[in-house]
Amino acid sequence: LAGTWLGMKLYGRLDEASFRKIVLILLLLSGIFLVFPVSIFR
Repeated sequence: LAGTWLGMKLYGRLDEASFRKIVLILLLLSGIFLVFPVSIFR
């Protein structure tokens, strides 16, 4: 819920290319943490 709210707020302030770049970076990070659990990075 918080992510949706934040996304809607940022979408109005950023241009489409910047918003898309942020979303892709967040997707990449979430994918990395799914493949490599957080315990590996400790």
